[in-house]
Amino acid sequence: IQFLKISVILFQIGNCYIIANKPETFFPEIADFNLKIDSVTYSPDDLWELIDGAADIFLLYHFLDLHIGEYSNNANISIRVEVYHHLDPDNTFGIYTSERMPDYNFINIGVEGYTSYTALNYFTGNYYVKMIWSGTDQPDENVMKDIAKKVEVALNQQNSWPEELSLFPNEGKLEKSEGYSSENFLGYGFLQNAFTTGYKIDNSEFRLFVIPLKSSEDAKNSLQKYFDIIKDKYSVLEKDEYLADDPYNGQVGIGISGNYLFGIFNSEDISRIKSSLEKLKEKIKY
Repeated sequence: IQFLKISVILFQIGNCYIIANKPETFFPEIADFNLKIDSVTYSPDDLWELIDGAADIFLLYHFLDLHIGEYSNNANISIRVEVYHHLDPDNTFGIYTSERMPDYNFINIGVEGYTSYTALNYFTGNYYVKMIWSGTDQPDENVMKDIAKKVEVALNQQNSWPEELSLFPNEGKLEKSEGYSSENFLGYGFLQNAFTTGYKIDNSEFRLFVIPLKSSEDAKNSLQKYFDIIKDKYSVLEKDEYLADDPYNGQVGIGISGNYLFGIFNSEDISRIKSSLEKLKEKIKY
């Protein structure tokens, strides 16, 4: 796999990863700061040595490798920069949104970023960047942002939200509620790459989902597999739209259009389920 300007070649043989890269290109020199680059490159096999139990969620989002740099100056200020490399931008979006909270202070770095206490995190292309300030109680946010922007330039990725997010209707959408499940969506191993967004209408909260598949045939097969697992406990609402009695998730509205599965969960309101399916189908317009 070749990435723009940063030459990263990854071969996967079973569970063995061979990585060729130049980590020094991730961390630009910053005036008045000394830079130390960690000689250790963390892989899926040893990420737990650094972040212990938190490694599991990174692995869910197809983590490939991690490089760490630390900027320090004579005032005993230290800024640790962790560059997490994931398989593709969708998985980077997924790990980023799994850690963000809607009340954080959002900033315009990468596709999106935020600050919270002594941390500054953002995502750009295939990279999730996490920065941690230490040395003083009150971090200098301008210094943090300056380093973050220079690292972003060094990574040289395309900054864009996943296209699937445009398929969600705007009415009632909860701010910063978007997410991505790379696998085991709704608890089913065959449901992967699901984009979700939260909604609140008339004091009722629920979530919508969109799952792109490779072909319309794959979408039909996935829908049928779902029906087989729930033992055909579903009813037809409209053409290609169904109400499922899911043993693990309660009522689930689910539909199919071309190579997409789409639906709604966490709602017991039949009229809401019907209207949401119609809005999603209209957005998809296959």
